[in-house]
Amino acid sequence: MLKRTLEAVGLRTISDIPAQEIFSSDFNPEKYGLKSSALKKINMLRDFVAEYNREIPVDRTRTVQNSNQAADLLYDTFRGLDHEEVWVLFLNRANKPLCKIKIGEGGLDTAYIDRRKIIRTALEKNATGLILYHNHPSGNPNPSACDVTETDKLRKALQVFEISLVDHVIMADSQYYAFSEEKCNDIRRG
Repeated sequence: MLKRTLEAVGLRTISDIPAQEIFSSDFNPEKYGLKSSALKKINMLRDFVAEYNREIPVDRTRTVQNSNQAADLLYDTFRGLDHEEVWVLFLNRANKPLCKIKIGEGGLDTAYIDRRKIIRTALEKNATGLILYHNHPSGNPNPSACDVTETDKLRKALQVFEISLVDHVIMADSQYYAFSEEKCNDIRRG
């Protein structure tokens, strides 16, 4: 974050602070000339940015045609998180977004994928497809064995309702793993 932006919210710092660092749970304010009392303002700033990212409506005019576009749509939602979250982008028949909804939140290395909630919401939104997202705060986007199992369970459950699981995207720093492609990619570079 730019020094002038931080100063505008009352944080006097000696330099710019990388956003990823300021949003890290082990952020040391003294490294940038801030007093430890500045942590309260930093936490408020973190909360504001997190809420803002979640409230941004999804562009309903864009058609999601590939995993890179899917990752790009929710990149900002996951940026800087130090815990796992599960989000779903619900799609119409033309793969245009209907809405994005946070389905769950977890700890450092796990988050629960609530299949029932996902299916119920998909039916309520008249979605014919969806993209499941979650993040790996570790920075490694490769799926765990549990990620693979849960993805398969969700795909099978959705098939009963004729809803397709278009993709499952795992976000991690500047990379993502797309189950549809079975590989990792750089965000915004494909």
